[in-house]
Amino acid sequence: MELFLKEMPYILLLSVISIVLFVLIIRRFVYIRRGRKFYPEYNSMSQVERINKEIAGSGFEFEPEQEIFISKHNAWQRKFGYRNLYDEMAASFGMIIDSEPVKFDYGGKKWLIEFWKGQYGITTGAEIGVYTSKDGRHYDSAREDEELFMSFILIKNRDVLIRRHDTHWWLTGFMLGEYSKPGELTMIAEIVFPDSQMCIQFINALRELGYNRRNMSVFRNTVRIRFEKPFTRQPDSKKSIRSRFKMKINKKNCKIFRRYTRRYKYTLDKIGYIKYRAPHLYGICVQTLGIWKKING
Repeated sequence: MELFLKEMPYILLLSVISIVLFVLIIRRFVYIRRGRKFYPEYNSMSQVERINKEIAGSGFEFEPEQEIFISKHNAWQRKFGYRNLYDEMAASFGMIIDSEPVKFDYGGKKWLIEFWKGQYGITTGAEIGVYTSKDGRHYDSAREDEELFMSFILIKNRDVLIRRHDTHWWLTGFMLGEYSKPGELTMIAEIVFPDSQMCIQFINALRELGYNRRNMSVFRNTVRIRFEKPFTRQPDSKKSIRSRFKMKINKKNCKIFRRYTRRYKYTLDKIGYIKYRAPHLYGICVQTLGIWKKING
């Protein structure tokens, strides 16, 4: 009896270890079974409809041809326009991006056409926004009759990631699970202006920033720029320690996403698998699309 009492702590310890191991084995078994129950749908139309319904409130939709997320024409972000504060706060929300605001006067208004590229949470992406202002402080999103035909190609090293073109006020494209440093990305953008006067004003603004024949070309009223390294001063928040920490989190989340979904080819199957097997990671994916809502709200 005395020997039993002496050995009791070890017996209890072994019992606890056995129970823990048993629970872990059961959890792993259930985890694997759950994973095996997922069946891919190969970017079916029903998948596209489901994901677009789930993210309807974000202002974005899924574009199946390139398997990217794009901003809607009537996105709720339109009513908020643009302020410098948005660029200042971007890094705080995990958006580590290059920005290039181009400001000029035309038609009795102050215009802003801004280019962005970089890492937006768990996505790599790019944007072109068109805005107007009376005082040059707060900019309203371009009205429907002020929208411009725009296009861009987003290149990472030598690989094309995204191609977009549309008559829009906010042309965007975001690739889920792709991790990129802003400096790895090149944006080739084109804008078609309604007349030569507006085109000339935009060209002059680009030249004031530092653009020249090496990274800018003009054909009639169409201007093409090669946006690699921004000429304008970047927000201080982008260079902070917190910004570097956010970028590490972005990289880690992208790595986890790619590891979890490596057996699936199509983006919506990857998303479906993540939602089924790792809901917390699915939350991060959806949260990325709601970043601007947090900034504006």
